[in-house]
Amino acid sequence: MLQQSRIGDHRDSFLLISPRDHQIITASQSELTLQPTPEPGRDPLHDQAMAGYRGAAVAATLQGEEEVRAIVQVPSTGWLVVAKLPGRDAFATVARVQSFTLRQALIAFVVFSLLACGGMYIVLRPLFRAARHADRMTRGELPLEPLPIHRKDEVGYLIASFNRLLRKLEDKQTELAQMAHHDSLTGLPNRLLLSDRLHVALAQAQRRETRLALLFMDLDSFKMINDTLGHKAGDKVLWQAAQRLSGTVRQSDTLARIGGDEFVLLLSDLDDKAEDIARTVAGKCLEAFDTPFLVSGTSCRLGISIGIAIGDGYSNPDSLLQAADQAMYHVKKTGSSGCQTIRL
Repeated sequence: MLQQSRIGDHRDSFLLISPRDHQIITASQSELTLQPTPEPGRDPLHDQAMAGYRGAAVAATLQGEEEVRAIVQVPSTGWLVVAKLPGRDAFATVARVQSFTLRQALIAFVVFSLLACGGMYIVLRPLFRAARHADRMTRGELPLEPLPIHRKDEVGYLIASFNRLLRKLEDKQTELAQMAHHDSLTGLPNRLLLSDRLHVALAQAQRRETRLALLFMDLDSFKMINDTLGHKAGDKVLWQAAQRLSGTVRQSDTLARIGGDEFVLLLSDLDDKAEDIARTVAGKCLEAFDTPFLVSGTSCRLGISIGIAIGDGYSNPDSLLQAADQAMYHVKKTGSSGCQTIRL
């Protein structure tokens, strides 16, 4: 732009000066022809030219306006040729270039910003989608599940890492739930899970007009094994007892260990023959203890006392469990294995 720009047409922009005579020989302005040069001190650049300066510089006119002057010497005469150009015209091209550069830089910045924002959105869109998905999972709007991976880049690696962390959390949650609802020794449901399933069984019995049975079981002579063979042997006996009792129940029934050597069996969805069914199951449990337990090379024979409570959908869960417990203690007082039934 600078090279192709034309800086006006100023025909009144030169002087021919004789330094020796201190006179203007001729000028583009005819009124200055054969006029004396300015007195020393009025025009600093003219004074420098008279002292030998040759070149270009910016100076001020007698009227105080800025102008650009170029001073060269005619070798054959010693005269000076002074070319003058008003500053506003000389620097107009520079101002236009500055304005053009600023305008184009602003446009380039806007275009680059739009392209950068678009590129960042395309790159980070899967991350934003994953963040929204994870936020909905934390609010319970979606189930906990691995996030989809759409690209195999840094964002995809981050989402894959999050999925691995989520799986570990799910495993830990499952482990904690198992510990909270199951007995650590036998793996059977504990008292808390039994209570939950008992409430569900009572609700189903009320809706279907069926009955249910609760068998409260306590091992006989178990304390003697703990005292003579130690607690580790007692734990092995409890585990074996749980395995034998588990083999006598249906998958729909719940066998729980509620503490020590006490087990509870919940039989749900029974018909009018609920008491007969409960006694039959109790008989199988008694038969399961006919075979001695082998612990550390020692044969141990245990009995089992069973209390049975029969209820329906309108029975109270605590009353049902208490009734089965009382029936079991009645059997315990007889001093021999067996079962007893109480109807609510």
